[in-house]
Amino acid sequence: MIIAGTHPNLFENLDETVYTWLKQIYPQVNRLASICVGTFLMAKSGLLKNKTVTTHWKYAGLLKSMYPEIHVDARSIFLKDGNIYSSGGITSGINLALHLVEEDVGRDITIQVAKHLVFGVHRLSDQSLFSEELPAVENMSELVQKVYHYANARIEETLNLEQLASAVNMSPRNFSRVFKKETSFPPGQFIEKIRLEKAKQLLAYTADTLTIISVQCGYDQVSSLNKLFYKYYKISAIQYRKTFQH
Repeated sequence: MIIAGTHPNLFENLDETVYTWLKQIYPQVNRLASICVGTFLMAKSGLLKNKTVTTHWKYAGLLKSMYPEIHVDARSIFLKDGNIYSSGGITSGINLALHLVEEDVGRDITIQVAKHLVFGVHRLSDQSLFSEELPAVENMSELVQKVYHYANARIEETLNLEQLASAVNMSPRNFSRVFKKETSFPPGQFIEKIRLEKAKQLLAYTADTLTIISVQCGYDQVSSLNKLFYKYYKISAIQYRKTFQH
């Protein structure tokens, strides 16, 4: 069963029979999943006590304050806790849907579906490859989204702290402090992750050489690209390509 998202206020003002029905039907379902703020309906029905879930970043604080017994991780694209599944924004729901497909029919078919949807296979659910993903763009704060779009459009270039701070009209010192507070990691690491996203797309969908891909991702040597993959995934770029390109 999948609960689609809407404004959380709507989930809080439904007829009580809806919450009662969901609570009664829950033991009969194999998996219960929510898209975006669908978590509010599950929470209101009393199904998320001591569970770890995600939701749209904009409403994560509200969910925490209304239901303190729930562990909310707004930085995750999607989460699984037992047979409870939750995703961040709408795009994250695609990740979750593909994960459910993978559980049912396996990775090979899931990758075929992802490619048919023109959806990055690098964003599937393999935990070792998933854990270092950037949050879905719609789950980022306004500041982080601006930095993301600025950097993504210039990912072939060398980007420094001063450039990023200037792009959002902040001093480098204040920008670095605020950015780390909002993302839990420094701007330089954020840029690394964007380069990694780009590299994984090119490795999965093109036949470009590692030299070409390295340049397109802002590195002048293949060794730098491999160093990035080893840092986050403990595999080389070519090993990644062999794993994900079918």
